[in-house]
Parts: sequence; structure tokens; C-alpha cells
Amino acid sequence: IFARDDDTQYVECHHEKSEYLTSKLSKKKEEYVLAVSACRDNQDFFDSLENNPLVLSIQDDSEVKLLENDGYKSNTDNDNNNLLRGLDEVVPYGITSIGADKVTTGSRDVMVCIVDSGIDIHHEDLPSSGIDGHDSTTLNGGEGEAWNVDYNGHGSHVSGIIVAQGNNGMGMRGVVGDLSNSNIKLHVTKGVGKNGGRVSDVISAIHQCRDAGANIINLSLGFSDSPLASQTFDELASEDIFLVAAAGNGGSSDYSFPASYAGVVSVGAVDYFNRLAYFSQRNDQVELTAPGTGIYST
Repeated sequence: IFARDDDTQYVECHHEKSEYLTSKLSKKKEEYVLAVSACRDNQDFFDSLENNPLVLSIQDDSEVKLLENDGYKSNTDNDNNNLLRGLDEVVPYGITSIGADKVTTGSRDVMVCIVDSGIDIHHEDLPSSGIDGHDSTTLNGGEGEAWNVDYNGHGSHVSGIIVAQGNNGMGMRGVVGDLSNSNIKLHVTKGVGKNGGRVSDVISAIHQCRDAGANIINLSLGFSDSPLASQTFDELASEDIFLVAAAGNGGSSDYSFPASYAGVVSVGAVDYFNRLAYFSQRNDQVELTAPGTGIYST
């Protein structure tokens, strides 16, 4: 348990706040994540929590970094993608590279959940139905943000790779080219907001994915190792939820998380010629590679 307590009733970090948090925790029947980053420098406060039998652990709530391919730009500076929208529809090389044009979606209903910066639900090249999501409660200590608003553009880009509408004469097509008429559903949760995101935000987001019935959870983001995150991802993997994450863009053998957790499939990047991308992580936790350079999307 480690979290952000956004109740402004207690701004100072003192013993009374510790008792207040204990009162909140005692009312919860399940594990509860709180963030108390404002109290980071008050050792007495944390000592009182560490001695509290209701507190499992206290951990650093590190920042989350969105992982970008070298064809991605934010939605405020995406000249290449804007140019594509003026042309006939493009079928990205990744579609044929992974053989997505040669398979069907089968008959089983499948929900894919994307944990990212949200989605621009009004984008002209994204489906008008088959997408839902969950509003975030708090992000990086700020106000809650709607799942269908994307201040960064990264989440919309990732969503387009999967579900951009095909055969509409514009933009590009996603792996699932006709979401509205398929057995695939897309659920979007926000782990990174306008002011950034923290590990606790991602943990909250993947819980939202599970509660929505997700079969697959995609995370194109990274953060420092966190014991609580590791435990959470292990729990979801044990529930037969397929977890997939970007291996990292440092071009080194360092481990990036959540990709390097045992229950998560770590995906590296290759280019048009199936050569390992210069920026892709390369370590013993990378299970798969996929097209990751020059990827145009919504």
C-alpha cells in the first residue's frame, strides 16, 4: 500500500493524518492504494505508517514514461500523420509484416484494454463504436481526467495501430480494420494524464481493465521497478489476462518495467527490414519483436 491521499483536509504530515489514514484503511475490505507524496520528507510520519498493521508496504511512486517509436509525434506536432490524412488510405507495413492481413479474429469475444494517455474518441479515423473506457480518479495529484480525452496523443496513436478504421479512404488502417463489425472490443484506461503519471496510476488503470473484463492489456510505457506493481501484474497474469508491454527505448540491456516482469510479454522493436531497431532494449526478458519504426497512426 503506497499512495496519494488527495483529501486537502490534511495538508500537513502529522500524527493526526496517520490516524486519519488508518481510519480510511480500516474501512476497506480489499487492498487500498494511497499516495502521500506530500509527506515524503517527514520520517516520523512514515515511521508511524510502517508500524501500522494495516499497511503492507511503503514504496516510492515513481514517474511513468510513455514509450514512443521513432515515427511518433504528439498530436500537437504530427506533420507526417497530417500529411497521410490527405492521401488515400495507407496500409502500414506492420500489417503485412506480422501477417495481420492473413488471419481472422475468430469467434470468441475479446476485450483489449489500453493503458496509456487516453484516446481522442472524435478522431475521424477511429471507429465510432466498439470503444469504451473508464474515467481516471486522480492522476499525479491532479483532477480526474476523462478516458476519451487525450492531451498527449500517445494513447490515440497506440489505439490507431490496433483499431484505426479500414476501407474508409483516409488515414491508415489498424490491425483490426473494422472494429464495429468484429468480436473485438477496445477498453481505454488512463495511466498518464495531462500532468504525467505515476506507478500508482498505472496500477489503478490495470485494475480498471480487469474489472471491465479485459482479456488483453497493452502498456506502451515504462517505469522503475516497484514491488507492488510486480505483485499486481503477477496476480493479473495468474488470472489468464494476457499482459504485453514495450521492452523499452533505451537501446541497452537494462530492464524496463512492467515489460520485464515475469507475467508480462516484453516486445522489442524491429524496422521495415526486420532488423532490431537501434533504440530497442535487448535483454533476456524480451520475448517478441514487432514493427516499431516509422509507425504512422491516428
